[in-house]
Amino acid sequence: MASDYVTLLMNGERATITLNRPDQHNKLGVDELAALISALEHVENQPGCRVVVLTGTGSKTFCSGFDINQINSVDWTQDPFERAVNRVEGLSLPTICALNGNVYGGGTELALACDFRIGVERSSLHLPAAEIGVHYGVRGLRRFHTRLGLGAAKRILLASEPLDCHELHRLGYLDWVVETSMLQKRTDELAQRLAALAPLAVRGMKRALNQIADGTLDETESKRAITECFDSTDITEGVAAKIQKRAPRFTGR
Repeated sequence: MASDYVTLLMNGERATITLNRPDQHNKLGVDELAALISALEHVENQPGCRVVVLTGTGSKTFCSGFDINQINSVDWTQDPFERAVNRVEGLSLPTICALNGNVYGGGTELALACDFRIGVERSSLHLPAAEIGVHYGVRGLRRFHTRLGLGAAKRILLASEPLDCHELHRLGYLDWVVETSMLQKRTDELAQRLAALAPLAVRGMKRALNQIADGTLDETESKRAITECFDSTDITEGVAAKIQKRAPRFTGR
């Protein structure tokens, strides 16, 4: 399910997945990617889990992407990195990436696959694919374009331009930038907020928004999700809580 280099901590309604190779800038090889997917699958099957946090160990780097030492030993027609990133984005639960430092290479896309990103002051991004002759995968190119726009995608991918945290915030890559000492607090606040929301509505809207961004919206599925929410006990509880001016107690049913 997890490994020494990819750890999973379940704490009530929250799951925290941590990349744990700080001496190697939290790079991901084939085994670590398999462990990441395994952790995500485990979390998906936990009925009480409401939110997932993805972060890294150390103060220098969140993730430096794929282990370059393994680049020539992988069948890239079965791209293990893309498979892991797609699984992050496809998770039904809301995801927060707490970037504890700089982000490089494929780590930039791993963070982008999360729903929310919190970065720290004095951190930066650099994706050197063009500098080493790598043609980035089509799904990844689409993800950068749909999430950030064509201009930002070209700066990051074609020009391999290093960008600091404030420019990343301006471009929409980072949703918030905080001092390193405040990263845990801001992450906790957002995780608690997401965990307190109606899970059926959150999951349904996340799925629809991602499909809209990719041009793959299944309107029948979305209408079914809307009906499910209107027929749920959660909407009854949510309306009652608003009227009574109290915090709702959602069950996901």
